[in-house]
Amino acid sequence: MRREDRDDTNRCRGRRTRSAEGVCRQARLPVPGGFAPDKIRRDPRVLTLVREMNAAGKLIGFICHAGWVLISAGILRGRRATSTVGIRDDMVNAGALWTDEALVVDGNLVNARTPADLPVFAKGRVDRLASR
Repeated sequence: MRREDRDDTNRCRGRRTRSAEGVCRQARLPVPGGFAPDKIRRDPRVLTLVREMNAAGKLIGFICHAGWVLISAGILRGRRATSTVGIRDDMVNAGALWTDEALVVDGNLVNARTPADLPVFAKGRVDRLASR
């Protein structure tokens, strides 16, 4: 990364924003788990990107706490999903049809509960991309 691409807090700054045209070129959107989702869901650009990718039917992969981002984007109502049990109530309250399974695929959404599910999650994402 070039020095000029960093701000004084040593965080990366994006030089471009996504557009509808850019979304069309993307095949998938991985949403990280852990506690990062609690921070990134506060960025309206992230929520716009998630909504655009969903509207375009692009694959959205998410695991663990990443469901928080999709909740904030408002795209889980009526969709099957899983997550870490710690955000199960949040998922249900957002209208998700929550289930305790290692892998849940609902259309363009591919998701898993925790890092223990990574092998099945990775295979599920690859299989879903291959089927498109």
